[in-house]
This record gives sequence, structure tokens and C-alpha cells, in this order.
Amino acid sequence: MRPSDYKKRLLALVAFLENLPNEKFFYGTWVSGYNPNQSTKSFLTSSECGTTACALGWACLMPKFKKFGLRLVGGNVFSPLLPNCGNSYESASKLFGIDTNEAVFLFQPSAIALFNGIEYQAPPSSASVKEVAIHLRNFAELKWPSKKKINNPSKNCLKQSE
Repeated sequence: MRPSDYKKRLLALVAFLENLPNEKFFYGTWVSGYNPNQSTKSFLTSSECGTTACALGWACLMPKFKKFGLRLVGGNVFSPLLPNCGNSYESASKLFGIDTNEAVFLFQPSAIALFNGIEYQAPPSSASVKEVAIHLRNFAELKWPSKKKINNPSKNCLKQSE
């Protein structure tokens, strides 16, 4: 698979998150209040549902990723169709074509990663869905740069750790 295909997958998740109500998002857990018999649409529209999930938790409900077998099993994200996936981060690494450390950086609050000799920190568990979407989008651009020239790269970087 080409790197651009993996980037498209990650950006599809970003696009989904950008339209997700913040009250349905919590970066600190895969999913909370999950009822496997409830439809994705009702998760998103029901004020009584109470389900919240993080970015990877919501990916399990997206048809684009369900076709890879991505699902919640015992509170973890898992896919039997992706090889060698023993945990949520391994599933994310296979799905998005990244290594496990990068998956931890994307989907674990406050994780720290080193890119090109610079240390970056993921948003905290209290981050809004918009902040996490920006985090994922910035990572995608750093990992798989666009061919177009960026005028001010400092505005397009991940948040450096302090």
C-alpha cells in the first residue's frame, strides 16, 4: 500500500472527528457507555445515549474502517483482519501504516514522541475533539508531507513538548 493511502485513511478519521460533537468525545478512554446493539447514527444523535469515545474508539464505528474488521472487543480496539494485532495500538499501526510508537503518540493522551530530533507531546486527556483532530492532521502532514510548499512550517508543526 502507498503512503498516500495511509494518509487518506488517517485524514478520513480527522474529517469524521471534525464533525463530531465535543460531548461525544473523550480522549482519555477508547469508549464509555458502549452498547453494541445501538447504531452509529444513534450514538451521534441521541442525547440520552451517553456514549463517548476517543479518536480510535470512534474509528471502530466508521464503515471505512469496519471493512478492515476494526471493532471494540473487551474494551480494546481490535481487528482480526489486520495481521499481528494483539492490542489497540498494534491495530492502529497496521490500519494507518505507522509504527506502534507513532500509534501510541496519536491515540494516547500526553504521549511524547521524537520526530527529526524534536520532542512533541500529544494533547492531554481533557483535549477537545477539535484539538485531537488537529493533532492527527498535523501528524499526517509531518509523516507524509504534501508536495506543495508550506510557507510557514512553524504553524504546521505538532505541539512541541515543554
